[in-house]
Amino acid sequence: MPAVFSAEHDPGATQEAYRRFYASIGLCITRYQSIDDRLESIFSSTLRIGNEASSGMFSIAQGLESRIKLISAAMTERDERFGKLWENLRRRIKLAADHRNQIAHSTSFLQGRAIVLAEGEDGEMAVAGFSPLQSEMKLAKKTKAGEVIWNTEAIIKETEALDELSRNMTVFVRLLIDGKVPSQFQTWWAHPLVKSWEP
Repeated sequence: MPAVFSAEHDPGATQEAYRRFYASIGLCITRYQSIDDRLESIFSSTLRIGNEASSGMFSIAQGLESRIKLISAAMTERDERFGKLWENLRRRIKLAADHRNQIAHSTSFLQGRAIVLAEGEDGEMAVAGFSPLQSEMKLAKKTKAGEVIWNTEAIIKETEALDELSRNMTVFVRLLIDGKVPSQFQTWWAHPLVKSWEP
């Protein structure tokens, strides 16, 4: 029979895959929380007021949508370039929140290795081995658009997107405060408005 399967199972590799899967979930959710926490900095920088004053105002807004609306309202008092950059960030923050909720409220399941059947000498079908791929943990979340599946690689990719969003938010705050991008942050956001920014 062609060597398209393995009769052996590697429990060590499977356990390592499980650890990587659950670690990626924890890291992704933690990264998202840092995005959410940065919103107050954007708000205070937009109004150009101290953290103590902005904190009291910002705490009134309950939930992400309310906080985003509060920032958007404050942004109308700034240069329109800030509004365009905020619109870019706003869309990505809302998408990140949606993805975070999918990941945090999904059901995990094991997609097992396929069983390879072969016909024995007696003509009966029997298990001959398993497909070469290891079992894989995944997350499943039912949404209005259908079921969404997250595997380890997709979760890691989402975490990388959150890291990029965080860097972009840092650049935005510096622009709001200083009107320019410090040299150490100049490669952190490739948006055309940022690259051509002049005070």
